[in-house]
This record gives sequence, structure tokens and C-alpha cells, in this order.
Amino acid sequence: MCDTAPDPMRPVCYQGIGTYVSGVTARDPREAARLCSLGSEQWRPWCFVGVVKNFIDVTARPDDGVAFCRSLAAPDIASRCWKAVGEEAAVLYPAVEKREEVCRGAESTMVDACRSGAGLSRVRPPELPSG
Repeated sequence: MCDTAPDPMRPVCYQGIGTYVSGVTARDPREAARLCSLGSEQWRPWCFVGVVKNFIDVTARPDDGVAFCRSLAAPDIASRCWKAVGEEAAVLYPAVEKREEVCRGAESTMVDACRSGAGLSRVRPPELPSG
């Protein structure tokens, strides 16, 4: 159904599906990744965003999201996932130092995506998909 939504709403729709996937799989990372991978290739990164944000929202622990993002191999999906971890860190931690600490948990190629999401950098990493 998300693929039939107007273009500007597709990322939002996929993110909502990801939130649902997180719940219906009882936050099982492998099953959540499998289900999100069924979506349209162009929009599926946002399903993973919904999953990782829900993982963190439920526990208020960025480590749960960090573990999930580390398991993702596709650069476009992983970078969007890490940006979402940074966004969640910005909500959880007003202190810049705590957000930096969360983003240091990213693989070296994904630190910039996390920092961008956490409001620590205005540079948009080139591997982030648009939308």
C-alpha cells in the first residue's frame, strides 16, 4: 500500500510500517530486517528507520538501536539507520557529549550519518538516501 501513496508520503508510510514490524516481531532484529527487506528497494530504508526508532523508544536505550544498525550491510539502509539513531540520541540526551558517545558506537563509515541525525554536524553524508 505504501507504494501507492503520493511520493512525499512514501517515506512516512514505510517508517510507520517499520514501527509496526518492530512490534509485531517483538523487536526481533532478524525478523524485522527480513520483513523490511520485502518492501520496495527505493523506500525500504525508511522501514528500517521505523524499526530502529521503535527499538530505542521502547527501551530508551540507544544501544538497542546501535546493535540493530550494526547488523545491516546495505550502505543506504545502514546510513539511514544510523541517522535515526542520532535523531533518537538527540531526543534522549540534551548534552552534546552523550550524543557524541552514542555516535562513537557507529562503524567508522557511519559516524557522520549518526552525527548528522544527532544535530552534531550539518554535513549531509553522501550515502544517505534522499526523501
